[in-house]
Amino acid sequence: MTNAIVLTVFRQLLSLLLQIVIVILTAKWLVPSDFGELGLLMTYTLFVSIIAIFGLNSSILYYLSKGDISLNDTFKCIDIFFYLTILFVLLVGVILFFIGFEHSKLLLAVITGFSSSYVLLLMSVLQAKERFSSLNIVILIQPIVFLSLLCITFLNGEGDVLLWEVEIAFFLSYFSSMLISNLYVKKSLSIRSVPFYIHEIKKSALIIKQIFNYGAYSCVTNIITIINYRFQFLAVSMYIGGEVAGQYNLAFQLIDKMGVISSSFVLVLLPVLTKQAKAIRMKNTIKYSRVIFLITSIITGVIYLVGGELVVYVFGAVYTEAFNIVKWLLPSFCFLSVIRILSGHFSASGKQHVNFWISLIFLVVNIMLCLLLMPQFEGYGAAMSYSISTFVVMIVYCHKIYKEH
Repeated sequence: MTNAIVLTVFRQLLSLLLQIVIVILTAKWLVPSDFGELGLLMTYTLFVSIIAIFGLNSSILYYLSKGDISLNDTFKCIDIFFYLTILFVLLVGVILFFIGFEHSKLLLAVITGFSSSYVLLLMSVLQAKERFSSLNIVILIQPIVFLSLLCITFLNGEGDVLLWEVEIAFFLSYFSSMLISNLYVKKSLSIRSVPFYIHEIKKSALIIKQIFNYGAYSCVTNIITIINYRFQFLAVSMYIGGEVAGQYNLAFQLIDKMGVISSSFVLVLLPVLTKQAKAIRMKNTIKYSRVIFLITSIITGVIYLVGGELVVYVFGAVYTEAFNIVKWLLPSFCFLSVIRILSGHFSASGKQHVNFWISLIFLVVNIMLCLLLMPQFEGYGAAMSYSISTFVVMIVYCHKIYKEH
């Protein structure tokens, strides 16, 4: 398992590099206020994808890993979602064509989010089947397409890139990723299109009910998690806006990209933990939580010392304030890494209700601290409130693990 984690981390470094290049280019080509607007589109897309998928990715991962549902039955449901998504995207796309893409950020986020949610379903299947090499290829498709479209836009515009052009490239990258991933994953798993029959659902009514119950809990938990994850940025964008929103967006994206380390751990751990006995699952959870906290603490220290000059060199002096915000967000990088491992433990145990209630605690603490600190300290206050909130949640998770152990 350790080898799989190491390989997955290295394979995802290429994805991380591509995403960092995208952040650098979009930050350089757009003014800070427009960069903040792009961050809003990405946030809306994230919300839509979580709602559209309704926790089915978590259900598929859990039940497919345990062997409670077959691969063919899984793809029958996924195919329905695929065709409905294409139909929906085409209909909304026609509407957007007539009213203008640049005037409807929310509708653009809706069709981008639906495309993204289908890719998440495919990724959950690969994760459940422990096909990590194929999973990492799927992860790479969207950033490669997005970067390519950005470069084409830059060359066609002779160096002049507009916000709406970047937003269109963002949507097309996800829609293309959905189509390419569908073909690649089916070929990788040797899946052929299988006819769908209603009576097959009736035969498996109990399993279907379990899947949707698990998915509903997961969906609500994920929505709350995304609100926690993006609340500070939304608050800064809506109540402060302008350049501060752009600075905060860059700072948060840099911290977000660093999360590839803990995400790689969870990608490999979840399907493995699902199959393990309780004692072994607990032992591995504690072991890897300590490892990830040590690794992220070292990285945090290095970035704190040398990151300021690097940010100014790469993004320019206009984003100097972004690194000052990064300093306050750095602790959350360590705390969130541990949270991902511990929440993965409860998901693997089938205890989604634990993640749900802890995410509610996160939500309350997060909003209260943000409303308390942001009016006085603006972007710094938002970053401080996020780091403190993640620390509180990490302590709650650790306490829960200690009680079970």
